[in-house]
Amino acid sequence: MSKPCQNCRQPNPPEAVFCFNCASPLSGEQNGGGRQFNQQWNQRQAGQNFAQPAALPGAASRRAIIAAVLAFAGMICCIPLTSIPAIIVGRMEINAIKQGQSPLNGMKLAQVGFWGGIIVILLQIVGFLFWLLLSMVSAVLEP
Repeated sequence: MSKPCQNCRQPNPPEAVFCFNCASPLSGEQNGGGRQFNQQWNQRQAGQNFAQPAALPGAASRRAIIAAVLAFAGMICCIPLTSIPAIIVGRMEINAIKQGQSPLNGMKLAQVGFWGGIIVILLQIVGFLFWLLLSMVSAVLEP
């Protein structure tokens, strides 16, 4: 049985948390996620303990942001240490978005993380091969 979106009437799989079409939360109410966040905020103001939500409804998820940051860090330093995790986290987030488990707004950041990590690693391999070629040429040309 599919879950129709309250906002755009798009049918979604039963396990989807966000709409595939408009990325609206698929709770029983239109703004259920916002109300839940407001209730948690009010509890915090009252000094009660509560679990903070992972992300606001519709905002890019933390995994998408982490993937993009790791890919950017891979361009600056620690290429394999940050680019490989950027590829993994970016791919995981892209799959979660396609399955409707993460908001659609994080797709671009997840793609930046995934493809940025791949490009950085490929550039590192090309640079290493170029360095190796220059080293061999200089070894041959030495008297």
